[in-house]
Amino acid sequence: MTGATAYKIVFNGKDYLTGGTSLRANNILAGETNIFTIVAQNSVSSSLEATINFQTLSLNSAINMNYQAINGNVATLVQAYQLIEWYAEGKYNIKGYYIAALMYIRQHYGSEFDAVMLTIRQHNENRFRAAHGGSPYVYGQGTYNGVGLHWIKTFPDNIELKWLSPGKQLKSINEYGSNGGFFGDNGMFSIAINDSVAVRGTTGNYSGEVNGPKDITENGIWDPVPINRGTLVWDRMTATFSVQKKKKKSELEVASDYYWAQGGLSMNPSHDKDSAWSNTGSILQDEYVDGVGGVNETRARVGLVYDDQGYVWIVMTQSYNCTMGNFRAAIQTMLNGTNGNGNVVNGIFLDGGGSSQMRCAEANVYFENTPGNRDNTRAVPQIVALINKV
Repeated sequence: MTGATAYKIVFNGKDYLTGGTSLRANNILAGETNIFTIVAQNSVSSSLEATINFQTLSLNSAINMNYQAINGNVATLVQAYQLIEWYAEGKYNIKGYYIAALMYIRQHYGSEFDAVMLTIRQHNENRFRAAHGGSPYVYGQGTYNGVGLHWIKTFPDNIELKWLSPGKQLKSINEYGSNGGFFGDNGMFSIAINDSVAVRGTTGNYSGEVNGPKDITENGIWDPVPINRGTLVWDRMTATFSVQKKKKKSELEVASDYYWAQGGLSMNPSHDKDSAWSNTGSILQDEYVDGVGGVNETRARVGLVYDDQGYVWIVMTQSYNCTMGNFRAAIQTMLNGTNGNGNVVNGIFLDGGGSSQMRCAEANVYFENTPGNRDNTRAVPQIVALINKV
């Protein structure tokens, strides 16, 4: 190999070293064999990939701190905690080091790990509250091109996916949030998972582990075949959002059991605004959108999106007369870079129509007396709920 060599940290095929930090061969973030892959790339774009088990390492000079031998000693644990604190507090943009420290604690101090994750959640909450007047969420509303929106912005660790048995309307229970994924008489038709456990506490079809079925068969029975649908994942271990088109829980790409995943339909709000969405036959057909209400049907709409500041948004239309494309365009315009907000990156459509409902202290949105009672708010078995309401 010739030319300049830069190193980056790759875990599960993803680059987690952010902030443009470069590493030298003698200054590499290390982990155990088969955990971290060090990828060397030179100026002519050829690459060499190797998994390395280091005994010692030193930290980036911007931090000016050294790890000693990785042998489970107390000093190393304290240093791992320090890295986590720095990143969680927003003091340094050292995501690669943060993940390494978490992996290290999980491997060598497993009994400490739950407490560490709880501490991280508290840091995330503190940062959000400090930036938003002490509240764990922010409510807003607005109108774009005749589409009225209500939204709740919060931090991702404030989200819990809940199963309601029997199904209930949000307006009648003490929960803030919105309805969740698709469902039927058999149970859930969308993935809904908290920390690797499906919301129903069971496994298999209709439990919250599977996206599908796709449609009603000729004899009136739901086809139980799983299908690839957009699923919004918050990976708590790597502090990373993603929308993954997956059929079931076992296919989700996550770093650990610490995550939540909500299934729906892919939205891709960071792509073009309107053109493709005006063509009924071209969008979301591979996710069998017609089985749960077509793209151009005018219905109430609900979505779950995230932005480039790391926040998550629950969004609902003000009326029951909106296409998926118009809802998506309103999100792109109303939530992008306004009033100090970040830019929407990606998200999913949740169940709409008569399932659509949202509740918080400032708003209780549901529908009654719609034409033919088609979009009257119904009881739902799964919701996207806020953990902390005040």
